[in-house]
Amino acid sequence: MEGRIRVLRLTLLAARAASFFVLAAAALHAGAAAQIAPIPPYDAEAPGASQSARAFLDSLDDSARKSAVLAPDDSRRREWSNLPSSMMARPGVRLGDLSAAGRAALFRFLSSSLSPKGYRMVDDVLAAEVVLEGDRGARYSAGNYRLVFYGQPSAEGEWGWHFGGHHLAVNAAMRGDAVAGFSPTFVGTEPALFTLSGREYAPLREMHEAGMAVYNALSPERRSEARAFFLRPRDLETGAGEDGVIPSLEGSRVAEWPEAERKALLDAMAEWVGLMPSAAAARRMGELAAELDGTYFAWHGPADGSDDNYFRIQGPSLVIELLWRGELDDEEGAGHYHSVYRDPTNEYGAARRTR
Repeated sequence: MEGRIRVLRLTLLAARAASFFVLAAAALHAGAAAQIAPIPPYDAEAPGASQSARAFLDSLDDSARKSAVLAPDDSRRREWSNLPSSMMARPGVRLGDLSAAGRAALFRFLSSSLSPKGYRMVDDVLAAEVVLEGDRGARYSAGNYRLVFYGQPSAEGEWGWHFGGHHLAVNAAMRGDAVAGFSPTFVGTEPALFTLSGREYAPLREMHEAGMAVYNALSPERRSEARAFFLRPRDLETGAGEDGVIPSLEGSRVAEWPEAERKALLDAMAEWVGLMPSAAAARRMGELAAELDGTYFAWHGPADGSDDNYFRIQGPSLVIELLWRGELDDEEGAGHYHSVYRDPTNEYGAARRTR
C-alpha cells in the first residue's frame, strides 16, 4: 500500500505541473514575496544556533534589533496563530522588511536551528504563500513571516525563538545551542500541490502519507478501533489558542500492536520530530519509543486519502494532529492542510530539560 501511495503521489505531481503554470507564473510577479521563496539552500556549515542568532541580530538596525528580542516570559510567546497577517499582529522582525544581508542571516540561523527536513518545510510553506499572494493578495505574502527571540541568544543560557506566519509557527526552546523543546509547532499549507520557479511542491504530503501508511498497516480489527470519529473534526483540537488542551484518548491503543504496526507509527512520529536538529530528534524519538504502550492512534476518512482525512497520535508526552481538507486526485491541487506537534509536558521549554 505504501508503495502504491508513493506512485500515486509522483503521478499526481507530474500530471498537475501544467495546470499550475499560469498560477505559478502570476505568483512570480508578486513583488517582494517572489524574492523570498524559494529560500537559499540549507547551510550545513552554519555555526551554532546562538552564534547564528547573534549574527542575525547584528545585521539589524537598532530599532529592528529592539523588536527582535522579547523577555522569555512575554505573553506574546503563547499568542501565535495560523491566521493571515491582516487578522493577527505578530511580534518580531518581518521577513519582507529585511535587507538581502538580513534575509541571508535569518535563513542561516534557521539552517543552524532546524534539520534539513525542517528547513525544507520552511521553504515549502513560504513558497505556498507566494502562490497564495498571487491568487489572493498581500495579506498572504511570504514577507509577512517573522522571527522573534525570547531572551538573549546565549551559548550557555536558556532562550527561545519563534518563526512563523500564516501557515507556520515554530516555537523552539533552547539551552545554549541545543534544542530543549519544540512545542508547540504548527505547520500547514494551501494549496497542497503547486509549482514555483520550475520546482514542484507538495508540503505535508509526506506527513499525510505516513499517517495513511499507519492506518493501512493495521489489521481490520485495529482499523475499526482507530476509526474514532464519525464526522471529520472541524479543526485541530490542540492548534492555535488551545494551550493546555489534552484531548480524550481515542482510537486504537498501541500496546496491543505487533512490531510492524508499531514501526509504522514511529516512522509517522518521525515526520514531525525530524523537523528538529538530529541530536534533539534522536533523543525525542527515544522518549516516544519508551512511551509507545501508552500511545493511541485515531483516524477519520478514507484509507487512500481520496477525501477529507484527520488523524491523531497521542501519548503521555505527545499530541500530533493532521487535518486534510480536499481530495488527493483534485486536479487543481486546492487541498488544505493543518497539523500540529505538541509535547504537553514541555510547552515553550517549560520542562527546562535538554533533549
